[in-house]
Amino acid sequence: AFSATTVTGQIFRVPAGRPTVLYFIAGWCTTCLPESKALAQIDAQRHSQVAILAVDADPTDPLSSLQNFIQQVGNPGYAFAQDDHGALVNAFGVTALDATVVIDATGKVVYRNTTPITVQTLDAALAQAGLQ
Repeated sequence: AFSATTVTGQIFRVPAGRPTVLYFIAGWCTTCLPESKALAQIDAQRHSQVAILAVDADPTDPLSSLQNFIQQVGNPGYAFAQDDHGALVNAFGVTALDATVVIDATGKVVYRNTTPITVQTLDAALAQAGLQ
């Protein structure tokens, strides 16, 4: 179990009691944009059924860089947080950007990937996490 403070000051908790996606990005990561937009589609369709947190994994990334990234994605409804001290990166063994971790409602990791993925792949991973 862990919690993170989002850039809007909210507390994001895992397990969240529902399937959760953690997506590790950086504000300057252009290859992270397509999956971030795919996550925005998932969030728009299933906001109440899935929790999504994009984690800025670059401890040197200023908040302004992350805010610019959020704007490029289209200001999606899901949460963003900065992992300034690497707590989430270390907890989930993340070694590269574009890393996706899907967790079921109980906190068990059911899917991992380190390359950009599509809405269809996200849907399949969320199905593994129990999302109908």
